[in-house]
Amino acid sequence: NVALDALQGAAPNADWTFVEGNHEGRASRYAAEHGLLDGMLSVPEQLYMAPRADEYHRAGGAELRGMRWVGAAQQPHRRGDLGFFHGDGYESRYFTARIADEYAPRHGLKMVLSGHMHTFQSSTSKSGAISYCSGFLGEERSPVFRYATRGSKPTGWRLGRLLVEEVDGAATVTP
Repeated sequence: NVALDALQGAAPNADWTFVEGNHEGRASRYAAEHGLLDGMLSVPEQLYMAPRADEYHRAGGAELRGMRWVGAAQQPHRRGDLGFFHGDGYESRYFTARIADEYAPRHGLKMVLSGHMHTFQSSTSKSGAISYCSGFLGEERSPVFRYATRGSKPTGWRLGRLLVEEVDGAATVTP
């Protein structure tokens, strides 16, 4: 919530959409597997993107953050011919090529942005569909990033961001 508050504070007029990834479901599955916790954890509720069943919100009556939650089953999230897709379990150096060649045409998309691989990749298919994978979206100083990079031993993880700007219905992407 602290990180989402900072992001929204940096761009208060942006239209925010949160695309669920493979890690968000882990907390809900853990709760379901441990009897008394079953049904007590909803990531969109905990991140103040959906109202909590008991109408409880942060101290002081804080409002929902106004972000759209897109669950895994609702992906890709479409904005015209641009699709947002977390990605799936197929991990390789050809990740974006497969998305551009297979996934984009199957969903009628010209461009797909994903993030599952934690490394920056881009591909363009023979049909002209483009796929970008954003890279690791976390904080370089976080324990997660230090674990992934194993200290001085490099891995494929790279910090990255994709800036998507939409003007008159046309999207441009800047890595």
